Amino acid sequence: MEHAPLLAFSVGPDLRIGSGGASRLAEELLGNDDGLAGKGFAPLVLPEGDRAADRAVLEDWLRLVFEKPDQDWETVADLCPLEEIDLGDPEGERRVFRTSFHPMRAGDGGPVVRVLVVGLDVSSERRLARELETRDAEGEESVKRFAEVLKLGAETFRRFLNESQTRLAEAAGAADRLVAKPDDREAARTLFRQMHTLKANARAFRLSWLADAAGAVEEEIAELRDAELPGEHPALDGVLERLETMRVLYDETEELGVAVFGRSLDPGEARNRYRDLEVPVRVGRLESALALVRGATARLSTAEPGRAAARELLGKIAESLDALRRVPARHVFQRFPKMVADLAAIAGKRVAPLKVSGSDTLVNVRTLDRSGDAFVHMLRNAVIHGIERPEDRLSAGKTEAGTIELDLRGEDGTLVFEVTDDGAGIDREQLRSAAVAAGVVTEDAAAGLSPGAIDRLVLAAGLSTQSDADSDAGRGVGLDSVVAAAEFLDGSVELENRPGEGFRVRLIVPDRGPC
Repeated sequence: MEHAPLLAFSVGPDLRIGSGGASRLAEELLGNDDGLAGKGFAPLVLPEGDRAADRAVLEDWLRLVFEKPDQDWETVADLCPLEEIDLGDPEGERRVFRTSFHPMRAGDGGPVVRVLVVGLDVSSERRLARELETRDAEGEESVKRFAEVLKLGAETFRRFLNESQTRLAEAAGAADRLVAKPDDREAARTLFRQMHTLKANARAFRLSWLADAAGAVEEEIAELRDAELPGEHPALDGVLERLETMRVLYDETEELGVAVFGRSLDPGEARNRYRDLEVPVRVGRLESALALVRGATARLSTAEPGRAAARELLGKIAESLDALRRVPARHVFQRFPKMVADLAAIAGKRVAPLKVSGSDTLVNVRTLDRSGDAFVHMLRNAVIHGIERPEDRLSAGKTEAGTIELDLRGEDGTLVFEVTDDGAGIDREQLRSAAVAAGVVTEDAAAGLSPGAIDRLVLAAGLSTQSDADSDAGRGVGLDSVVAAAEFLDGSVELENRPGEGFRVRLIVPDRGPC
Protein backbone atom coordinates (compact mmCIF):
# COMPACT_ATOMS: atom_id res chain seq x y z
CA MET A 1 0.00 0.00 0.00
CA GLU A 2 1.14 3.55 -0.61
CA HIS A 3 3.18 5.09 2.20
CA ALA A 4 1.25 8.06 3.48
CA PRO A 5 1.68 10.18 6.68
CA LEU A 6 -1.19 8.26 8.22
CA LEU A 7 -1.46 5.34 10.59
CA ALA A 8 -2.97 2.70 8.32
CA PHE A 9 -3.45 -1.08 8.48
CA SER A 10 -5.00 -3.69 6.22
CA VAL A 11 -6.56 -6.42 8.38
CA GLY A 12 -7.66 -9.80 6.98
CA PRO A 13 -10.32 -12.33 8.12
CA ASP A 14 -7.71 -13.94 10.39
CA LEU A 15 -7.57 -10.57 12.22
CA ARG A 16 -3.92 -10.19 11.25
CA ILE A 17 -2.15 -7.52 9.22
CA GLY A 18 -1.52 -8.55 5.66
CA SER A 19 1.76 -8.43 3.76
CA GLY A 20 2.55 -4.80 2.98
CA GLY A 21 -0.57 -3.94 4.95
CA ALA A 22 0.85 -1.20 7.15
CA SER A 23 1.82 2.36 6.38
CA ARG A 24 5.35 3.65 6.94
CA LEU A 25 4.24 5.56 10.02
CA ALA A 26 2.69 2.40 11.47
CA GLU A 27 5.94 0.51 10.87
CA GLU A 28 7.95 3.31 12.52
CA LEU A 29 5.78 3.44 15.62
CA LEU A 30 4.92 -0.23 16.07
CA GLY A 31 7.21 -2.32 13.93
CA ASN A 32 10.50 -4.03 14.55
CA ASP A 33 13.02 -5.87 12.40
CA ASP A 34 10.37 -8.44 11.43
CA GLY A 35 7.83 -5.83 10.28
CA LEU A 36 4.12 -5.87 11.04
CA ALA A 37 2.95 -8.40 8.45
CA GLY A 38 1.25 -11.41 10.05
CA LYS A 39 0.82 -9.80 13.46
CA GLY A 40 -2.53 -9.65 15.20
CA PHE A 41 -4.10 -6.22 14.89
CA ALA A 42 -5.87 -6.06 18.26
CA PRO A 43 -2.84 -7.05 20.40
CA LEU A 44 -0.74 -4.55 18.44
CA VAL A 45 -2.90 -1.50 19.12
CA LEU A 46 -4.04 -2.56 22.61
CA PRO A 47 -0.80 -3.97 24.03
CA GLU A 48 -1.21 -3.36 27.76
CA GLY A 49 -2.00 -6.33 29.94
CA ASP A 50 -5.01 -4.67 31.53
CA ARG A 51 -6.59 -4.13 28.08
CA ALA A 52 -7.27 -7.85 27.52
CA ALA A 53 -11.03 -7.32 27.76
CA ASP A 54 -10.86 -4.44 25.26
CA ARG A 55 -8.85 -6.58 22.83
CA ALA A 56 -11.44 -9.36 23.04
CA VAL A 57 -14.26 -6.90 22.27
CA LEU A 58 -12.35 -5.47 19.29
CA GLU A 59 -11.66 -8.95 17.90
CA ASP A 60 -15.33 -9.93 18.29
CA TRP A 61 -16.35 -6.82 16.39
CA LEU A 62 -13.91 -7.54 13.54
CA ARG A 63 -15.25 -11.11 13.25
CA LEU A 64 -18.75 -9.66 12.99
CA VAL A 65 -17.59 -7.48 10.07
CA PHE A 66 -16.19 -10.48 8.18
CA GLU A 67 -18.86 -13.03 9.08
CA LYS A 68 -21.96 -10.82 8.65
CA PRO A 69 -21.20 -8.76 5.52
CA ASP A 70 -24.86 -8.17 4.72
CA GLN A 71 -25.51 -6.00 7.78
CA ASP A 72 -25.90 -2.26 7.37
CA TRP A 73 -22.35 -0.85 7.65
CA GLU A 74 -23.33 2.34 9.47
CA THR A 75 -24.98 0.25 12.18
CA VAL A 76 -21.93 -1.99 12.44
CA ALA A 77 -19.53 0.99 12.48
CA ASP A 78 -21.43 2.52 15.41
CA LEU A 79 -20.62 -0.61 17.42
CA CYS A 80 -16.86 -0.30 16.85
CA PRO A 81 -15.13 -0.26 20.28
CA LEU A 82 -11.90 1.39 19.08
CA GLU A 83 -12.32 5.12 18.57
CA GLU A 84 -8.69 6.06 19.14
CA ILE A 85 -5.27 4.43 19.12
CA ASP A 86 -2.97 5.82 21.81
CA LEU A 87 0.72 5.06 21.19
CA GLY A 88 4.17 6.20 22.20
CA ASP A 89 6.79 7.20 19.63
CA PRO A 90 10.61 6.82 19.80
CA GLU A 91 10.88 10.37 21.21
CA GLY A 92 8.84 9.33 24.25
CA GLU A 93 5.78 11.47 23.39
CA ARG A 94 2.25 10.18 23.22
CA ARG A 95 0.70 9.92 19.77
CA VAL A 96 -3.07 9.73 19.51
CA PHE A 97 -4.89 8.71 16.32
CA ARG A 98 -8.62 8.93 15.64
CA THR A 99 -9.64 5.75 13.84
CA SER A 100 -11.99 4.96 10.99
CA PHE A 101 -12.72 1.50 9.58
CA HIS A 102 -13.47 0.82 5.88
CA PRO A 103 -14.60 -2.62 4.59
CA MET A 104 -13.04 -3.82 1.30
CA ARG A 105 -15.31 -6.24 -0.61
CA ALA A 106 -14.77 -8.75 -3.39
CA GLY A 107 -16.88 -7.02 -6.04
CA ASP A 108 -20.15 -5.16 -5.53
CA GLY A 109 -22.07 -6.70 -2.64
CA GLY A 110 -19.45 -9.41 -2.22
CA PRO A 111 -17.98 -10.63 1.05
CA VAL A 112 -15.62 -8.43 3.07
CA VAL A 113 -12.08 -9.60 2.31
CA ARG A 114 -10.15 -6.97 4.24
CA VAL A 115 -10.78 -4.06 6.58
CA LEU A 116 -8.76 -0.89 6.08
CA VAL A 117 -8.05 0.88 9.38
CA VAL A 118 -7.01 4.51 9.07
CA GLY A 119 -5.75 6.62 11.98
CA LEU A 120 -5.70 10.42 11.75
CA ASP A 121 -3.10 12.03 14.03
CA VAL A 122 -4.94 14.18 16.57
CA SER A 123 -2.05 14.40 19.06
CA SER A 124 -1.85 18.19 18.83
CA GLU A 125 -5.57 18.49 19.50
CA ARG A 126 -5.27 16.21 22.54
CA ARG A 127 -2.29 18.13 23.89
CA LEU A 128 -4.17 21.39 23.49
CA ALA A 129 -7.21 19.92 25.22
CA ARG A 130 -5.02 18.71 28.11
CA GLU A 131 -3.38 22.14 28.40
CA LEU A 132 -6.80 23.79 28.50
CA GLU A 133 -7.97 21.31 31.15
CA THR A 134 -4.81 22.00 33.16
CA ARG A 135 -5.32 25.74 32.91
CA ASP A 136 -8.97 25.36 33.92
CA ALA A 137 -7.91 23.21 36.87
CA GLU A 138 -5.25 25.74 37.87
CA GLY A 139 -7.81 28.52 37.58
CA GLU A 140 -10.26 26.60 39.76
CA GLU A 141 -7.47 25.90 42.26
CA SER A 142 -6.56 29.60 42.36
CA VAL A 143 -10.18 30.51 43.03
CA LYS A 144 -10.34 27.86 45.75
CA ARG A 145 -7.16 29.16 47.37
CA PHE A 146 -8.42 32.73 47.18
CA ALA A 147 -11.68 31.73 48.88
CA GLU A 148 -9.98 29.75 51.66
CA VAL A 149 -7.56 32.58 52.44
CA LEU A 150 -10.41 35.10 52.41
CA LYS A 151 -12.35 33.04 54.98
CA LEU A 152 -9.41 33.11 57.41
CA GLY A 153 -9.38 36.87 57.82
CA ALA A 154 -6.32 39.13 57.74
CA GLU A 155 -5.20 38.71 61.37
CA THR A 156 -5.57 34.94 61.46
CA PHE A 157 -3.80 34.65 58.12
CA ARG A 158 -0.98 36.88 59.36
CA ARG A 159 -0.52 34.71 62.46
CA PHE A 160 -0.55 31.57 60.33
CA LEU A 161 2.15 32.96 58.04
CA ASN A 162 4.24 34.13 60.96
CA GLU A 163 4.28 30.73 62.64
CA SER A 164 4.78 28.87 59.36
CA GLN A 165 7.76 30.97 58.27
CA THR A 166 9.37 30.46 61.68
CA ARG A 167 8.87 26.70 61.47
CA LEU A 168 10.22 26.60 57.93
CA ALA A 169 13.36 28.38 59.09
CA GLU A 170 13.80 25.92 61.97
CA ALA A 171 13.17 23.00 59.61
CA ALA A 172 15.80 24.31 57.18
CA GLY A 173 18.30 24.58 60.03
CA ALA A 174 17.59 21.01 61.10
CA ALA A 175 17.96 19.84 57.48
CA ASP A 176 21.33 21.55 57.21
CA ARG A 177 22.51 19.74 60.35
CA LEU A 178 21.14 16.48 59.00
CA VAL A 179 22.91 16.81 55.67
CA ALA A 180 26.18 17.59 57.47
CA LYS A 181 25.67 14.75 59.96
CA PRO A 182 23.22 12.09 58.69
CA ASP A 183 23.17 10.25 62.03
CA ASP A 184 21.92 13.31 63.94
CA ARG A 185 18.68 11.79 65.23
CA GLU A 186 17.65 14.94 67.11
CA ALA A 187 17.86 16.96 63.88
CA ALA A 188 15.75 14.30 62.13
CA ARG A 189 13.16 14.44 64.90
CA THR A 190 13.09 18.25 64.80
CA LEU A 191 12.63 18.28 61.03
CA PHE A 192 9.90 15.64 61.23
CA ARG A 193 8.09 17.49 64.01
CA GLN A 194 8.18 20.79 62.13
CA MET A 195 6.84 19.18 58.95
CA HIS A 196 4.10 17.40 60.91
CA THR A 197 3.04 20.66 62.53
CA LEU A 198 3.19 22.64 59.28
CA LYS A 199 1.02 20.00 57.63
CA ALA A 200 -1.44 19.91 60.51
CA ASN A 201 -1.75 23.70 60.75
CA ALA A 202 -2.28 24.05 57.01
CA ARG A 203 -4.87 21.26 57.04
CA ALA A 204 -6.67 22.86 59.99
CA PHE A 205 -7.02 26.06 57.95
CA ARG A 206 -7.97 24.07 54.81
CA LEU A 207 -4.87 25.23 52.91
CA SER A 208 -4.52 21.82 51.27
CA TRP A 209 -1.75 22.75 48.84
CA LEU A 210 0.54 23.59 51.75
CA ALA A 211 -0.54 20.55 53.78
CA ASP A 212 0.22 18.20 50.88
CA ALA A 213 3.69 19.67 50.37
CA ALA A 214 4.58 19.35 54.06
CA GLY A 215 3.09 15.86 54.21
CA ALA A 216 5.29 14.66 51.36
CA VAL A 217 8.44 15.82 53.16
CA GLU A 218 7.17 14.36 56.44
CA GLU A 219 6.76 10.89 54.92
CA GLU A 220 10.30 10.85 53.58
CA ILE A 221 11.85 12.17 56.78
CA ALA A 222 9.93 9.53 58.77
CA GLU A 223 12.07 6.89 57.05
CA LEU A 224 15.22 8.59 58.28
CA ARG A 225 13.90 9.25 61.77
CA ASP A 226 12.90 5.59 62.17
CA ALA A 227 15.99 4.09 60.49
CA GLU A 228 17.70 1.48 62.65
CA LEU A 229 21.19 2.29 61.39
CA PRO A 230 22.73 5.78 61.30
CA GLY A 231 24.55 7.17 58.31
CA GLU A 232 23.66 7.79 54.69
CA HIS A 233 20.00 7.33 53.80
CA PRO A 234 18.08 7.85 50.53
CA ALA A 235 15.62 10.18 52.28
CA LEU A 236 18.37 12.79 52.55
CA ASP A 237 18.53 13.21 48.78
CA GLY A 238 16.91 16.46 47.78
CA VAL A 239 15.62 17.39 51.26
CA LEU A 240 16.88 20.96 50.96
CA GLU A 241 15.41 21.25 47.48
CA ARG A 242 11.99 20.13 48.72
CA LEU A 243 12.16 22.59 51.58
CA GLU A 244 12.96 25.35 49.09
CA THR A 245 9.89 24.31 47.09
CA MET A 246 7.83 24.62 50.27
CA ARG A 247 9.27 28.07 50.92
CA VAL A 248 8.21 29.14 47.42
CA LEU A 249 4.71 27.78 48.05
CA TYR A 250 4.43 29.74 51.28
CA ASP A 251 5.71 32.87 49.54
CA GLU A 252 3.08 32.44 46.82
CA THR A 253 0.41 31.96 49.49
CA GLU A 254 1.67 35.11 51.20
CA GLU A 255 1.36 37.01 47.92
CA LEU A 256 -2.16 35.65 47.57
CA GLY A 257 -2.92 37.04 51.01
CA VAL A 258 -1.67 40.46 49.89
CA ALA A 259 -3.96 40.23 46.86
CA VAL A 260 -6.90 39.33 49.11
CA PHE A 261 -6.34 41.71 52.02
CA GLY A 262 -4.19 44.43 50.46
CA ARG A 263 -0.82 45.74 51.54
CA SER A 264 -2.14 46.17 55.07
CA LEU A 265 -1.22 42.51 55.52
CA ASP A 266 2.41 43.73 55.60
CA PRO A 267 3.92 40.41 54.43
CA GLY A 268 7.46 41.46 55.26
CA GLU A 269 6.48 41.78 58.90
CA ALA A 270 4.74 38.40 58.83
CA ARG A 271 8.09 36.73 59.34
CA ASN A 272 8.52 38.42 62.71
CA ARG A 273 8.48 35.55 65.21
CA TYR A 274 6.30 37.30 67.75
CA ARG A 275 3.87 38.96 65.36
CA ASP A 276 1.17 36.42 66.24
CA LEU A 277 1.22 37.77 69.81
CA GLU A 278 1.07 41.38 68.69
CA VAL A 279 -1.10 43.42 71.06
CA PRO A 280 -1.17 47.15 71.83
CA VAL A 281 0.86 48.02 74.92
CA ARG A 282 -1.13 50.10 77.36
CA VAL A 283 0.39 53.58 77.52
CA GLY A 284 -0.43 53.76 81.21
CA ARG A 285 1.78 50.78 82.01
CA LEU A 286 4.73 52.30 80.22
CA GLU A 287 4.28 55.62 81.96
CA SER A 288 4.10 53.87 85.33
CA ALA A 289 7.30 51.95 84.61
CA LEU A 290 9.13 55.09 83.51
CA ALA A 291 7.98 56.98 86.61
CA LEU A 292 9.33 54.16 88.78
CA VAL A 293 12.66 54.28 86.97
CA ARG A 294 12.95 58.06 87.54
CA GLY A 295 12.10 57.62 91.21
CA ALA A 296 14.70 54.87 91.68
CA THR A 297 17.35 56.95 89.97
CA ALA A 298 16.70 59.90 92.27
CA ARG A 299 16.82 57.78 95.43
CA LEU A 300 20.00 55.93 94.43
CA SER A 301 21.75 59.31 94.14
CA THR A 302 21.02 60.13 97.79
CA ALA A 303 22.57 58.85 101.00
CA GLU A 304 22.63 55.24 102.18
CA PRO A 305 19.17 55.27 103.81
CA GLY A 306 17.65 55.81 100.41
CA ARG A 307 19.17 52.69 98.89
CA ALA A 308 16.77 50.23 100.55
CA ALA A 309 13.81 52.20 99.25
CA ALA A 310 15.48 52.31 95.82
CA ARG A 311 15.86 48.53 95.81
CA GLU A 312 12.19 48.22 96.65
CA LEU A 313 11.33 50.47 93.74
CA LEU A 314 13.55 48.46 91.42
CA GLY A 315 11.62 45.35 92.44
CA LYS A 316 8.41 47.09 91.47
CA ILE A 317 10.00 48.08 88.17
CA ALA A 318 10.81 44.44 87.46
CA GLU A 319 7.20 43.48 88.20
CA SER A 320 5.90 46.29 86.01
CA LEU A 321 8.15 45.37 83.10
CA ASP A 322 7.21 41.70 83.49
CA ALA A 323 3.58 42.74 83.18
CA LEU A 324 4.44 44.46 79.88
CA ARG A 325 5.66 41.10 78.53
CA ARG A 326 2.38 39.39 79.34
CA VAL A 327 -0.59 39.13 77.04
CA PRO A 328 -4.04 37.56 77.45
CA ALA A 329 -4.01 33.91 76.38
CA ARG A 330 -6.98 34.59 74.12
CA HIS A 331 -4.60 36.01 71.51
CA VAL A 332 -3.54 32.40 70.89
CA PHE A 333 -6.67 30.58 72.08
CA GLN A 334 -9.09 32.46 69.79
CA ARG A 335 -8.19 30.38 66.73
CA PHE A 336 -8.72 27.01 68.41
CA PRO A 337 -12.55 26.75 68.34
CA LYS A 338 -12.59 27.00 64.54
CA MET A 339 -9.61 24.66 64.24
CA VAL A 340 -11.39 22.02 66.34
CA ALA A 341 -14.62 22.41 64.34
CA ASP A 342 -12.76 22.07 61.03
CA LEU A 343 -10.82 19.01 62.21
CA ALA A 344 -14.01 17.35 63.41
CA ALA A 345 -15.66 17.93 60.02
CA ILE A 346 -12.66 16.48 58.20
CA ALA A 347 -12.55 13.44 60.50
CA GLY A 348 -16.30 12.77 60.30
CA LYS A 349 -16.73 13.40 64.04
CA ARG A 350 -19.37 15.38 65.91
CA VAL A 351 -17.83 17.67 68.50
CA ALA A 352 -19.61 20.30 70.56
CA PRO A 353 -18.15 23.83 70.41
CA LEU A 354 -14.79 23.90 72.18
CA LYS A 355 -15.12 24.94 75.81
CA VAL A 356 -12.39 27.47 76.64
CA SER A 357 -11.69 28.84 80.11
CA GLY A 358 -8.90 31.05 81.36
CA SER A 359 -8.41 32.89 78.08
CA ASP A 360 -8.09 36.23 79.90
CA THR A 361 -5.16 34.95 81.95
CA LEU A 362 -2.03 37.04 81.33
CA VAL A 363 0.83 34.85 80.13
CA ASN A 364 4.46 35.59 79.31
CA VAL A 365 4.84 36.08 75.54
CA ARG A 366 7.68 33.54 75.31
CA THR A 367 5.64 30.94 77.18
CA LEU A 368 2.71 31.30 74.78
CA ASP A 369 4.99 31.23 71.76
CA ARG A 370 6.87 28.11 72.84
CA SER A 371 3.77 26.22 73.96
CA GLY A 372 1.58 27.08 70.94
CA ASP A 373 2.71 23.94 69.11
CA ALA A 374 1.78 21.86 72.14
CA PHE A 375 -1.76 23.30 72.28
CA VAL A 376 -2.34 22.49 68.62
CA HIS A 377 -1.29 18.86 69.04
CA MET A 378 -3.16 18.39 72.31
CA LEU A 379 -6.39 19.53 70.66
CA ARG A 380 -5.75 17.67 67.41
CA ASN A 381 -5.18 14.37 69.18
CA ALA A 382 -8.35 14.92 71.19
CA VAL A 383 -10.38 15.34 68.00
CA ILE A 384 -8.76 12.75 65.76
CA HIS A 385 -7.99 9.98 68.26
CA GLY A 386 -9.94 10.85 71.37
CA ILE A 387 -13.51 11.52 70.28
CA GLU A 388 -15.25 8.47 68.81
CA ARG A 389 -17.44 8.46 65.72
CA PRO A 390 -21.10 9.32 66.40
CA GLU A 391 -22.35 5.75 66.00
CA ASP A 392 -19.66 4.42 68.34
CA ARG A 393 -20.50 7.01 70.99
CA LEU A 394 -24.18 6.14 70.84
CA SER A 395 -23.35 2.43 71.18
CA ALA A 396 -21.28 3.26 74.27
CA GLY A 397 -24.20 5.15 75.84
CA LYS A 398 -22.67 8.58 75.24
CA THR A 399 -24.03 11.66 73.55
CA GLU A 400 -23.55 11.74 69.80
CA ALA A 401 -21.34 14.84 69.99
CA GLY A 402 -18.10 14.66 71.96
CA THR A 403 -16.85 17.33 74.32
CA ILE A 404 -13.38 18.91 74.41
CA GLU A 405 -12.28 21.47 76.98
CA LEU A 406 -9.26 23.79 76.97
CA ASP A 407 -8.49 25.24 80.38
CA LEU A 408 -5.76 27.59 81.64
CA ARG A 409 -5.31 28.39 85.32
CA GLY A 410 -2.64 29.47 87.74
CA GLU A 411 -1.60 27.17 90.59
CA ASP A 412 1.13 27.92 93.16
CA GLY A 413 3.39 29.93 90.87
CA THR A 414 2.74 27.75 87.83
CA LEU A 415 0.49 27.89 84.78
CA VAL A 416 -1.54 24.77 84.01
CA PHE A 417 -2.69 24.26 80.42
CA GLU A 418 -5.15 21.40 80.21
CA VAL A 419 -7.01 19.67 77.37
CA THR A 420 -9.71 17.17 78.31
CA ASP A 421 -11.93 15.05 76.06
CA ASP A 422 -14.74 12.63 76.88
CA GLY A 423 -13.67 10.18 74.18
CA ALA A 424 -12.43 6.61 74.27
CA GLY A 425 -9.21 7.22 76.18
CA ILE A 426 -6.26 4.96 75.35
CA ASP A 427 -6.35 1.17 75.33
CA ARG A 428 -3.35 0.29 77.53
CA GLU A 429 -2.81 -3.18 76.08
CA GLN A 430 -2.84 -1.76 72.56
CA LEU A 431 -0.41 0.98 73.62
CA ARG A 432 1.89 -1.54 75.33
CA SER A 433 1.97 -3.73 72.21
CA ALA A 434 2.65 -0.74 69.94
CA ALA A 435 5.53 0.39 72.17
CA VAL A 436 7.11 -3.08 72.12
CA ALA A 437 6.69 -3.33 68.33
CA ALA A 438 8.28 0.10 67.87
CA GLY A 439 11.23 -0.77 70.07
CA VAL A 440 10.38 1.90 72.63
CA VAL A 441 10.43 -0.68 75.43
CA THR A 442 11.29 -4.38 75.65
CA GLU A 443 8.55 -6.96 76.09
CA ASP A 444 9.85 -7.94 79.53
CA ALA A 445 10.05 -4.32 80.69
CA ALA A 446 6.59 -3.58 79.29
CA ALA A 447 5.09 -6.46 81.23
CA GLY A 448 6.10 -4.86 84.54
CA LEU A 449 4.89 -1.32 83.82
CA SER A 450 2.22 0.28 85.98
CA PRO A 451 -0.92 1.70 84.31
CA GLY A 452 0.47 5.24 84.66
CA ALA A 453 3.82 4.23 83.16
CA ILE A 454 2.02 2.58 80.24
CA ASP A 455 0.05 5.77 79.64
CA ARG A 456 3.26 7.82 79.43
CA LEU A 457 4.50 5.63 76.57
CA VAL A 458 2.18 7.67 74.35
CA LEU A 459 4.60 10.60 74.73
CA ALA A 460 7.37 8.72 72.91
CA ALA A 461 8.32 10.40 69.63
CA GLY A 462 6.57 8.83 66.65
CA LEU A 463 4.68 6.17 68.60
CA SER A 464 1.06 5.77 67.51
CA THR A 465 -1.66 3.52 68.87
CA GLN A 466 -3.04 3.14 65.36
CA SER A 467 -1.65 0.68 62.84
CA ASP A 468 -2.13 3.27 60.11
CA ALA A 469 -1.52 6.74 61.52
CA ASP A 470 -3.68 9.07 59.48
CA SER A 471 -2.81 12.30 57.75
CA ASP A 472 -3.90 14.51 60.61
CA ALA A 473 -2.56 13.01 63.80
CA GLY A 474 -1.47 9.91 65.65
CA ARG A 475 -1.36 9.52 69.41
CA GLY A 476 2.30 10.25 70.11
CA VAL A 477 3.03 11.95 66.78
CA GLY A 478 2.72 15.43 68.22
CA LEU A 479 2.32 14.66 71.91
CA ASP A 480 6.11 14.48 72.02
CA SER A 481 5.99 18.19 71.12
CA VAL A 482 4.15 18.75 74.42
CA VAL A 483 7.13 17.13 76.15
CA ALA A 484 9.51 19.35 74.14
CA ALA A 485 7.59 22.49 75.21
CA ALA A 486 7.65 21.35 78.84
CA GLU A 487 11.40 20.73 78.73
CA PHE A 488 12.10 24.13 77.17
CA LEU A 489 9.95 25.91 79.73
CA ASP A 490 11.26 23.89 82.71
CA GLY A 491 7.83 22.36 83.12
CA SER A 492 6.23 18.93 83.15
CA VAL A 493 3.51 16.88 81.49
CA GLU A 494 0.81 14.94 83.31
CA LEU A 495 -1.64 12.48 81.77
CA GLU A 496 -4.96 11.16 83.01
CA ASN A 497 -6.25 8.20 81.04
CA ARG A 498 -9.73 6.84 81.65
CA PRO A 499 -10.21 4.04 79.07
CA GLY A 500 -13.67 4.26 77.59
CA GLU A 501 -14.40 7.57 79.31
CA GLY A 502 -11.82 10.14 78.23
CA PHE A 503 -8.29 11.49 78.28
CA ARG A 504 -6.60 14.54 79.80
CA VAL A 505 -3.23 16.12 78.95
CA ARG A 506 -1.84 18.70 81.36
CA LEU A 507 1.14 20.97 80.57
CA ILE A 508 2.50 22.62 83.72
CA VAL A 509 5.08 25.42 83.39
CA PRO A 510 6.51 28.13 85.68
CA ASP A 511 4.41 31.26 85.66
CA ARG A 512 7.13 33.35 83.99
CA GLY A 513 9.11 30.90 81.88
CA PRO A 514 12.58 31.72 80.56
CA CYS A 515 13.21 35.32 79.50
